[in-house]
Amino acid sequence: MMLFSQSDVGNTSLHVGCLPEGPTMTFQVKQYSLSSRVRVLQKAPVNTKTIFHTPPLVILNNFDEKTLKRPEMKLIQSTFQNMFPPINIATVKLAHCKRVLLYNYDEKEDTIEFRHYAITARPAGLTRSVRKLIQAKIPNLGHANDVADLVLGNSAMGPASDSEYEDEDNQVVLPDKYTGRGNIKNNQSAIKLAELGPRMTLKLVKVMQGLFSGEVMYHAFVAKSDKEKEELRLKAEQRKQRRLQQEANVKRKREAEEAKAQEKAEKRRKRKEKFESEKRDLVEAGEDALD
Repeated sequence: MMLFSQSDVGNTSLHVGCLPEGPTMTFQVKQYSLSSRVRVLQKAPVNTKTIFHTPPLVILNNFDEKTLKRPEMKLIQSTFQNMFPPINIATVKLAHCKRVLLYNYDEKEDTIEFRHYAITARPAGLTRSVRKLIQAKIPNLGHANDVADLVLGNSAMGPASDSEYEDEDNQVVLPDKYTGRGNIKNNQSAIKLAELGPRMTLKLVKVMQGLFSGEVMYHAFVAKSDKEKEELRLKAEQRKQRRLQQEANVKRKREAEEAKAQEKAEKRRKRKEKFESEKRDLVEAGEDALD
């Protein structure tokens, strides 16, 4: 469960509670940008109509062995991984891999950067004009004398320069058909990431043992001695015992009231039965006197 809160002075916090019993992590949101602000800056935002039907790929960057020696960082890694269904590499369908969630840990600032991307693919090794044709985007051929002008380019339609081809670094051979025209099995396609938003820069502030309550297991700004921790545990245990005692008293009182109500109901039932019995006796005695 993820909850956002804002203080009176405008500080925003993100609370992540692991159901059903915790623990709970509280992050300070140092910087953020809404999805709408991210997409408004894009020339051609990705159509998100269907990409949310499948879970994203989760990438945890810089969560290395040195970082995971800290218990709170290991908890963050486990929580972020388990927020989404695990992916079975052997059975996952390529067409279902449509989004990426990136958690990047900045060791220098001790912050976590959150980014959200859509995965897009386009046929590789083609000029822009040919790619548009494959993707059913018919170009304007009014200035062309031959179809070769579309493929090779001319002065009117623009040159077919090397810059129109995709970079080789992001080209892959698709093991299966992927979303989008021209992305065919065993053909090369260029993979790109388009940011969806939101963006967040998070700093872990506090970890509580329970679900939005309980003992503070970690705090970024407050350090307590073993004696202070033991005193807090003792106070927490005393509060728990008082709460249990109050619940027991309420339960005992409720049971006593229910027993009293049942006793009254039983007395009313017996009085009614006695009245009905006496009434029947009087009726029978009157009939005998008439006879």
